Amino acid sequence: MNTDLEAFRAQLEQEKLTPGTVAAYLGYVRGFLKFTGDRPVTQLGEDEVRPFFERYKTKQAKYQSTCVINRYIKFTAARLPVVMNSGGRDAPRLPTVKNRREMALRQSWEVERQLEEREAEEMLIAKLVRQLVNHYLFFKRRIKGGPEDVDELYRFTAECEQLIQDNLQLFMELSEKGLNVHSLINQRAQR
Repeated sequence: MNTDLEAFRAQLEQEKLTPGTVAAYLGYVRGFLKFTGDRPVTQLGEDEVRPFFERYKTKQAKYQSTCVINRYIKFTAARLPVVMNSGGRDAPRLPTVKNRREMALRQSWEVERQLEEREAEEMLIAKLVRQLVNHYLFFKRRIKGGPEDVDELYRFTAECEQLIQDNLQLFMELSEKGLNVHSLINQRAQR
């Protein structure tokens, strides 16, 4: 038999509940455990257990079952081992995943989000590389004595200014992490 159920029975008997009340409470819990396939309560979501309570026709029975199951869940949760982190505080509880479909959707959204982030990073790197190569070619031409194209100089300046403005927050975050991005950005990040 389920050790949590036996411990729950002992707790109810210790509270000096009548044998009929203890039997009724255990009946609710057994029905609940059977309905959930004896899965640990930490793995259950609201959408999975709601149908169990909806099978009770009267408000009184629904309320009674809800109270008993809630009490059983709190009882079993109190018996779970507490994981301590290095600071000596309780580990943060992660939100429970309600069902497999929701879990699959969350994973899908996370993959999409990561792909979008990666694409944005790749686009930024491509823009920066394009600017670097353009500037390299411009200065190489100037070193060899080529003519100065003022229009090209203004275009480079405008493109660079736009890149800096669009990504200033990222550059400041990099600077705050201790990376030497540029002295102007480093000063702005320190403000």
